Amino acid sequence: KGTFDMPAVTAFVPSGIRDVAGLLTADVRFEGNLNDLRQQNLNRFVRTSGNLQLQNVAFTLPQRPLRLHRLNGDFSFRNTDLMIHRFSGAVGRSDFRLNGRFENILAYLLLADFNARQLDFDELLAETPYGKTNGKKANTSSSYRLRLSPRLDLNLTCRVDALRFRRFRARQVEGVFTLRE
Repeated sequence: KGTFDMPAVTAFVPSGIRDVAGLLTADVRFEGNLNDLRQQNLNRFVRTSGNLQLQNVAFTLPQRPLRLHRLNGDFSFRNTDLMIHRFSGAVGRSDFRLNGRFENILAYLLLADFNARQLDFDELLAETPYGKTNGKKANTSSSYRLRLSPRLDLNLTCRVDALRFRRFRARQVEGVFTLRE
């Protein structure tokens, strides 16, 4: 339980993320053996409860040059489920707002409402920012990569004000995005 400066947290828990800023407030209880986190049936072995709050968190992932910033949100744990309340932020020129829940967080089932003012897939899917590789313009037919865990199941109700991908532009996009296996 406490409020932690994110650079101090990442120094304590090595993660490889860089340029970390912001605050994490936590009041979390974990019951179980850490080795049980690798088990298939977590409901029998692990119990979590409590809350996390992100306040103006920012960082850069080790192999992704886009900075995640303005991350704010409240999260609550119930056994192996994670409830997501008012999670928002930006990645490069794109932004998002997310409310929902991960059912059995280690199995990666996300049921949520996803909203964005702008999604720029040219930037989000490029291997390096703005589709460049080693200082050269990348081949647009092969410069995008999206890797998802095969364990991830998604059911997102989406609303996006403006979407961009190559020459495609769209406004007021709404729909359901589902991913299984």
